[in-house]
Amino acid sequence: MRTGYIAAGVAAVAAIIFVSLLAASSYANANLQYRSRGAQGYNFSQSSTDVAMDVCNPTPFPAGFDRLQFVATYKDSDFATMEFENGSVPANAATTVDGALQINGRAALAAVFQSFADSLNGKSSAGDAGMKVKMTLESRLLGLVPVSQSKEMSGDEFSQMMSGKSGFSCPVND
Repeated sequence: MRTGYIAAGVAAVAAIIFVSLLAASSYANANLQYRSRGAQGYNFSQSSTDVAMDVCNPTPFPAGFDRLQFVATYKDSDFATMEFENGSVPANAATTVDGALQINGRAALAAVFQSFADSLNGKSSAGDAGMKVKMTLESRLLGLVPVSQSKEMSGDEFSQMMSGKSGFSCPVND
């Protein structure tokens, strides 16, 4: 009888530790901060370019992702996709990840023509009121539990985030 209580107690403690680690991992991923390091090497035939980004983890727990994707839409058309794979960020530190930016040529051309038509009609197309960005982070908490976290933002919010103006609290060696 006594061994049953001990086994139940050990199982309860193990479950509490496991759930706590899942929560800490999820918390760390949800609090990651991002800043662009720039783009280079445009491939005209594939409408893509290599990009680099700093990822800051301001929490005391390590974070990581299998895939981090930003999809920019302009007037309900996918305009560009920026994707990074397999990143890990130590606690209270930043790391640089490399990825690719893919441009949808038709949507880009449509945006240019719409802006030109608006200017011919005396309308201001300044700003990015029609641009929205959806960020999706896919990870496996503790390497086991698949999780997908998404956030939608305006083009202006995305621009602020990529410039580091919306908060990037980790020092980065350039």
